[in-house]
Amino acid sequence: MAGNLLRENDVIEILRDGVFKLKLMTPKCFEDLVVKGNLNNLVCMKAFLSKVLGLGIVVGSSLVKLPQVLKIMFGGSAEGISFLSVFLELVAITLSGVYSFSSGFPFSAYGESVFLAVQTALIAMLVLWFSTGKLQSLAFVFLYSGSVYLALDPKLCPV
Repeated sequence: MAGNLLRENDVIEILRDGVFKLKLMTPKCFEDLVVKGNLNNLVCMKAFLSKVLGLGIVVGSSLVKLPQVLKIMFGGSAEGISFLSVFLELVAITLSGVYSFSSGFPFSAYGESVFLAVQTALIAMLVLWFSTGKLQSLAFVFLYSGSVYLALDPKLCPV
């Protein structure tokens, strides 16, 4: 007993919990693909691969703009970066994310918008911080945060 900590059923239960928590498969697909090992179920395989790739994109997008953020922060300058272009990109990303969230899409469908919006907002804040000053930068953060909060309110912005 000491050498046998996990049984096969325990591993499947742990895997089942993770798959269902991330909503990667339906119970029927889990039973067919994982428990029975039927990899010929193309409907379940396509749905599973689509969700895994969607989550992969979300995870990958969480680091896309990090090098630019770090370069601005540690360089102490945002010279050459147009606030208007960063702001317009932020508006497009935010609107896409707000619409997807409000429509009830799964996080894997709009999660990249969340991470890109946070990083782009940080870049916009840093551009203002180093070009116009701290007060304008902080005002932008408060105005943007408030706008997103209001846009997510279904009473104010029904989809």
